Amino acid sequence: DAIFITVPDSKIKSVYDEIKQQKSKFSSMTKQQKIEYIKAYYLIPGIIVICVVAFTLWFTLSTTVFRKNVVCNGCTINVDITDESYENLTLKMSDYLGVDGLKDVVYFSKSNYVNFGDSTDGFMDQTTLFTQVAAGEFNYMIVDESALNAFNETGYFANLSQVLSEELITKIADNIIYMPAEGEQVPVAIYLKETPFKCDAYLTISVVTPPDLAEKIVKYIIF
Repeated sequence: DAIFITVPDSKIKSVYDEIKQQKSKFSSMTKQQKIEYIKAYYLIPGIIVICVVAFTLWFTLSTTVFRKNVVCNGCTINVDITDESYENLTLKMSDYLGVDGLKDVVYFSKSNYVNFGDSTDGFMDQTTLFTQVAAGEFNYMIVDESALNAFNETGYFANLSQVLSEELITKIADNIIYMPAEGEQVPVAIYLKETPFKCDAYLTISVVTPPDLAEKIVKYIIF
């Protein structure tokens, strides 16, 4: 059976009378009194509402309309690079890849340091970095020897012979670093010291990087 709830007339009248009373009170105020009244009762709630609406609008636009597709994302691990190199790996790489700046973006994360020994003081947490790499956050990494050895055991580095063309492998043969994996020596890194990049570090490609992008990354950095 339906249940009906009735509101006594006295309640309806009291609400109506309250509204009428407030309107009458407001209309009888001077201009200055109205300003003070609005400040006291409506200013703060109004600001809060505006902030909530503005944040909601910004969040919606940033995650839908203005959200950019990450075409390429790289990082350094225990390697310092110059501001010029950072620009080369972001803005200039974006031009090289033919990225549409309105829809797409090229990212690069520098100054990531991990102590692969026992101490973690002042260094990025090793587990956090491993998680980022495993999740496919980076397409390539420029690492030092300690990071190269540590990551190679995880299997996060791509076998270069599987993502690069034979022609490119042949061209950079003198710079390729082979490391043990599944009982054999596998090409997993490219030494950058003798390349135009001139960095005493190693370029590695993530296992999640498509071969066509991997080829472009290596060609851009090596040549």
